[in-house]
Amino acid sequence: MRACATHKDRDERLACFDAEVARLTSPAAQVQSFGVDNSELARKQAAQQPAVSEEITARVASVTARPHGELIVTLDNGQVWSQMHANPQFTLQAGDSVKVKTGALSSYVLVSPSGRATKVTRTK
Repeated sequence: MRACATHKDRDERLACFDAEVARLTSPAAQVQSFGVDNSELARKQAAQQPAVSEEITARVASVTARPHGELIVTLDNGQVWSQMHANPQFTLQAGDSVKVKTGALSSYVLVSPSGRATKVTRTK
């Protein structure tokens, strides 16, 4: 498929894609993939994809609060993260070094220098 995308001529590119789709949906291709564990396919596809970072480290540029106390944290890289639930024990100051890590079920956790963590969502 990637080779097809490199064709400059529209008709050649379309013919290439059509041929690839026909090849992938042929009975021989379906027989070949029958019984293959989906997790095995996912591992192979993930190996071909560039690695995605599971955490970032940045400095806090500013901290503001919403009316109910949820923090809005702006990082020095321009990202803005909002706390999901207010937590009075979780405090940050401008200049603090923090980590944002991936959590369960596509969630994110912001970890303060003290080691405390809070669930956040990226707003910018």
